[in-house]
Amino acid sequence: MSRLREAVAIRTRTARRAFVTSLSFLEWWGEVDAPGGDALLLLVSRVCALYPIDSSAFAPYWEGSEPFYQQLIMVHIADLTPIGHPQLIAVGWLARGAPFSRGPVSGAFVAALISLLENPWQPRVPIGAHGCEFCRISGGPAQLVHAGRSIQLGALNLYIPHEGKIFVSPSLMAHYIDAHEYAPPDIYQAAVLRCPPMRSIGYLKAIVSNGPPGFLQREAP
Repeated sequence: MSRLREAVAIRTRTARRAFVTSLSFLEWWGEVDAPGGDALLLLVSRVCALYPIDSSAFAPYWEGSEPFYQQLIMVHIADLTPIGHPQLIAVGWLARGAPFSRGPVSGAFVAALISLLENPWQPRVPIGAHGCEFCRISGGPAQLVHAGRSIQLGALNLYIPHEGKIFVSPSLMAHYIDAHEYAPPDIYQAAVLRCPPMRSIGYLKAIVSNGPPGFLQREAP
């Protein structure tokens, strides 16, 4: 019986993480105005059918208490999976217990990634900071320094435009590559190497031409 309860608890946590990720993107498009709205009800029903779990797992949100998603550590999304919109593609959303690709990466890719992560453009500021689930004691570092460049880990997301889509990655990706041998998909590495300098006119034009309508106008203050 205890194993059954544990399995249900794991499934519930996974479903909540999927809900949180999709909720963030719904909010960007103005689809979510208040708890219990039609878009939220549809999202919950889809998540519950996918895993499946009972909708009571989402009661903290409906009851207006502090949202449970503010307390989550990280969300796992398989690489190259659409996230909230078909033009937004997840890369680097790892979690303990979920498989991911390992292997070497080039120094040129690492240098380009770190440069883009120094001060990344974001359409919305993430809620709180996320820790590394693989670093079970420390939760991973909050900062990474490479070749004189410093980036914040766990509190930023990176948007890489590429061929009609935008790759969305957490800044923790740099730590995963450094400490846990993570190797992002080749198409992502190529996109990073070809990406215009962060916040340049070329970068912003690429966001406009490759992202969903109005995506650039949703920059965080």
